[in-house]
Amino acid sequence: MDVSRLTVEGSRRKEYLDSLRKALKSLEQKAGLEPVSRYSDFAELLKAGDDYGFLHSLEVFSDSGLPSTRVLDEAQNEKTRAFNAMRQLPNYESIIRSAKAKIYSGAMPEAEQSVAKKRKYFEKAFSLKMPSKKKSVSLKGRAGEKNRYEITMGNYEIFSVVTSGSVDHDVYSNYRIEIDQDVKSRSNLISDIIGKKIGINEPPIRRVKKKENGSEVFVFELAVDFENRLNDLFGKPPSENFRRLEKLALEGVEQGDEVKPYLVEKMTIGPFHIKENYSGESLKEQYANGGYILKAEKRAIRRDDPVERSTVWYVCSPNLREEVEKTVVEKRKDDKSKGIEREYFVVV
Repeated sequence: MDVSRLTVEGSRRKEYLDSLRKALKSLEQKAGLEPVSRYSDFAELLKAGDDYGFLHSLEVFSDSGLPSTRVLDEAQNEKTRAFNAMRQLPNYESIIRSAKAKIYSGAMPEAEQSVAKKRKYFEKAFSLKMPSKKKSVSLKGRAGEKNRYEITMGNYEIFSVVTSGSVDHDVYSNYRIEIDQDVKSRSNLISDIIGKKIGINEPPIRRVKKKENGSEVFVFELAVDFENRLNDLFGKPPSENFRRLEKLALEGVEQGDEVKPYLVEKMTIGPFHIKENYSGESLKEQYANGGYILKAEKRAIRRDDPVERSTVWYVCSPNLREEVEKTVVEKRKDDKSKGIEREYFVVV
């Protein structure tokens, strides 16, 4: 599918970035979810880049209204190079001393102002979290229970995503799987290969001993079989990803029932609409005249409760609250008539 893009320029760019930052920050405060905070930081970095000169071009997907993958990659590169950039810049004390010396001699400290501005920008870039496209694993142990592991997969979907009869384009997505499993230590890739040959399957998550900074530590990794299974699930059009994970949760993995995921969750952020990029939905006349609307949705299914639960947030500017609330009332009625369990929140 061809993805259409537009470039936001001039005064529209400041308005867009301010609105995106406010919308994501409001959603973060209301929902309190990690993927939201990371995209909120992404918007903060874009705003800082616009203020301090790194953001030369702002390309957004015209359907979803969110920054394109090129902008995401550029922002991640800025964060990566921030540490070395700060090491090459003088500290504030040195900058102030040099600026004072120029002022006392009757000159303007323009160079010092520029360096201070650049240092402030890179410090901000270094401090912010960023969305990741990589899988990560973290252990959540609970006394008296099997150890609970969490697998998260960031995903920037640049295809049409069909959910609940509507179509969202080019949205941010984050998938989370919780698995209950006893801790079992395995050495490395060789144990996977040998295990397969003699008919012993690796647990999905294993504890592996590694050397870090001269000392041995235990880290948690995805077993090769299980990682390949997840990669295969995500190697197809994203519109089906949640359903594949739902099947994984209900049917388990090859290793047996004891490693069925306890929870499968998808967090979708987008679309984000502000004036120019509205896509013909019922509120287009309102937000075409000013303001913004950001949609977010969390869908989850648990092993002990095979009914999908969904929560939808609409984050909007104050001038659109009344219209958005009217729309939500109609959506609740429609859901009730179809027997759909979904909660709605309007956030300003």
